[in-house]
Parts: sequence; C-alpha cells; structure tokens
Amino acid sequence: MKSICFVLIIFSFYSCNNKEDANVSKYKNNHPNYKIETSRDTFYINEYVKALAVLETPFFKKEDSKIIVILDNDDNYSLKKDLSNQYQISFEGFHNLSYDTINQKWFKGYDFNKSSAFGKKFNKLGENKIRGYILEYITNEPPLDSIYDRGKVKKYYFEKKVFIKE
Repeated sequence: MKSICFVLIIFSFYSCNNKEDANVSKYKNNHPNYKIETSRDTFYINEYVKALAVLETPFFKKEDSKIIVILDNDDNYSLKKDLSNQYQISFEGFHNLSYDTINQKWFKGYDFNKSSAFGKKFNKLGENKIRGYILEYITNEPPLDSIYDRGKVKKYYFEKKVFIKE
C-alpha cells in the first residue's frame, strides 16, 4: 500500500511539473521578442553610448506596428521595472528609423518601423544601466504624450548594462 501511495505522489509531482513547464514555454513563445544592441560594452566617461532597439516579434501581428524608445533621463530616480513611476521621472524619447532619417544609413537591412537608434551619456565610472522601455504602437502618429488608446500600444521594459571608464 505504501508503494502505491509513493508511486501516486511521484506521478502527481511529475504531472504538475510538466504542466507548469508547458505554460512557461507557451508564455515565452507568445511574448514579443526584442533585442538591445550597443556598439560595444565599454565606453568612456561623457561619451554617448550608442545603441539600437529592435522589435523582432511584435505583439500586434496583424497590424504594421512601429516603435519608440523611451529612456529615463535622471540618474537619481531610475525607471522602475513595472513602469509605475514613468510619469514621475524625466525621460527622453527616440523615434524609430522611419522617422529618424539621419541614422538610417547605419542600419541597412533592418525593419525601420521596428528599429530605433538611441544614445545616452554617463558621468559615473564603472557599471551603469540604460533603463527604458520600447513602446510598440499601431496608431497613425507616434504617441509621444500620455494620452493614447491603451489598446493600441504595448510597453516592454529593458535594462542594458554598460561599463564606463576614463
């Protein structure tokens, strides 16, 4: 009798684990995929960290979405991962490459609607983080203020570590 109970407990344990793993992998497959690239991982103090955000798998699959990159612009008050303080901090916005015609020449072959070049300077030595979010939108005009249809935008928080030296 003990062996049957033991077998049932083990069977239940593995059954639960398999279901949980299936849900996690399903979530990952449906989660939009983006990448943040920098020209290198080490920069000099007060030099612009040059970067590119690319939305590889958009949330809005049926519409032709575009992106904007929003970076926090205050070293004393960082953007929180849940974006709960996004309206209390200063930020800087960067249009996608369809609008940013100056940087298009550097990124041939990228989808300009889903790619955005951006930069940031740091004045603190050592490890620093670029914090911001990618705003995917399906409106005709870029939603640069806080008034927009929430069903037509999706936000993706990101952090990118960079090292600053003299």
